[in-house]
Amino acid sequence: MTSSIICTSGGVNEFRGFLEILKEKGKLKEINEPLSPVYEVSSMVGSEPTLFTDVNGSKVVMNILASRNCSLKLLVLRLKK
Repeated sequence: MTSSIICTSGGVNEFRGFLEILKEKGKLKEINEPLSPVYEVSSMVGSEPTLFTDVNGSKVVMNILASRNCSLKLLVLRLKK
């Protein structure tokens, strides 16, 4: 459900921008090693927003709304439109 809210009305750029903000502030954990989507990804995710850059060749983001702070930043971005 979250992805449908984020990806409406030009939301892809908004979402990438949101990830960049998290990355700039040191709030996005990035894992670059190749992982299987079956068990490896879920075993490596913690409580912070995490970007996996190679899950069977795809990018996957988990825990994007892991904290109130992240949720508020996303809401502010949506309201600025």
